[in-house]
Amino acid sequence: MVTINFSTETNAQILQRAENLLSNDKLPEWERDIWTFIQSFLNLKVNSFSIFTSGSTGKPKLIKHSRVQLHSSAKATIDLFHLNEGNTALLALPVKYIGGRMMIVRSVLAKLKLTYIPVSSKPLNGITAKDKFDFAAFTPMQLANVLDDVATQKKVNNISTIILGGGEISNILQSKIEKLKSLIFHTYGMTETASHVAVKKINGVDATENFNAIPNITFETDERNCLIIHAPLFSKNFFTTNDIVDLKSSTKFVWKGRFDNVINSGGIKIQAESVEKKMHKFITCRFFITAEKDAMLGERIVLVMESLVYDEKQMEQLSNMIAKHLDKYEKPKQISFVYKFRETEAGKVLRAESLKLEAKRIML
Repeated sequence: MVTINFSTETNAQILQRAENLLSNDKLPEWERDIWTFIQSFLNLKVNSFSIFTSGSTGKPKLIKHSRVQLHSSAKATIDLFHLNEGNTALLALPVKYIGGRMMIVRSVLAKLKLTYIPVSSKPLNGITAKDKFDFAAFTPMQLANVLDDVATQKKVNNISTIILGGGEISNILQSKIEKLKSLIFHTYGMTETASHVAVKKINGVDATENFNAIPNITFETDERNCLIIHAPLFSKNFFTTNDIVDLKSSTKFVWKGRFDNVINSGGIKIQAESVEKKMHKFITCRFFITAEKDAMLGERIVLVMESLVYDEKQMEQLSNMIAKHLDKYEKPKQISFVYKFRETEAGKVLRAESLKLEAKRIML
């Protein structure tokens, strides 16, 4: 656990720390990424910053941000969450991706006291029960792992505000989040817009289903009902996504799922995420719904589970729950058991890559 106090340390002092650390050949890559970016961002002669997308929905793309774009995104978050000089922040995301990178930018601009810990699927193992933070960012998988571990679950309430990005929130995780004292927000965004363009509060009396735009962002939809983002501070053009939404207004929407994940089975269109939401009620391991080609149906629904193969009793229980909770056309025709999903460094499941892994398949 290392702390950088941007409110008391001068840029010269921080740059000297960076130079000293980066000269160490044994510095871990994740930590080297942190100090390399800090060194670059504090150099005001540098005005362009390159970063790759995570590759979770396709081949990673190289994106370039200007200093103005990073400032604009960070300021919106600083204002939205009322971050003030001297506040404490926790960096637990890889800085090679936009979520971790923006934690540094916010800390520099708001003069926060930033503590970073090793990138891990169980991040709070790296702090003590006495450590308190005003602001932190995690992936849903990281928070789920923290709340599943008795040794770390109590530490969550030592963080005043937590933003979650980079994945969906299961019903099981949502039920645990509702019991937390911390203020939890789910974010929607992308590398192209330098982090989130919308947030929704998911616990407390003012929790909502709607994602609400941050300042200077507006939305519309295309003929597929996919979200179009207007972010004039980032581009004169708009950003067309593959995210199907229920648009409530030019600044509010409900996320439904990915257009890529619409399954056409026997002429019936099924949104994979809507089926997954129902199945989260009775499947506790990681899983996802996808499709495979079928001679009769065109596409058949497949349930892919990160689990050892179920025995006869477990299969019977699962079949009963599927029959109880899913509509006729939503029921999987096949289950594939995969030992370990492929995932990004931040823990986001790579569906296409995971499908290629060796699996035990059971027809239903």
